[in-house]
Amino acid sequence: MKQKVSERAGTHAESSPLEFIQQENPDLLIADIRMPDMDGLELIEQIRMFNDVIRIIVLSGYDTFYYAQKAMQYGAERYILKPIEEDELIVHIFNSVYERFSQGRILLHFC
Repeated sequence: MKQKVSERAGTHAESSPLEFIQQENPDLLIADIRMPDMDGLELIEQIRMFNDVIRIIVLSGYDTFYYAQKAMQYGAERYILKPIEEDELIVHIFNSVYERFSQGRILLHFC
């Protein structure tokens, strides 16, 4: 079965992260706390209004309890502090999508 991977970075994409998620319905979202259009917490909160199954990993350079607490309240699976080693991020991604991957469907979204 063919697997689809999508990477969306910065403001060069044609749609907003929220519109992309509504259209593509990815299994995993990796979001930064700070983004150009809206912050990651706002994005997660809005996503949860229509999608409660997407797995969410939050990357952040902010080591504050408030951001981590809010991210978890909105259903983020992980709150990871930057900088992060590539192999460590890969382990987090693998653990987050293993179940969906074993079902033969995975769509990743990076913003």
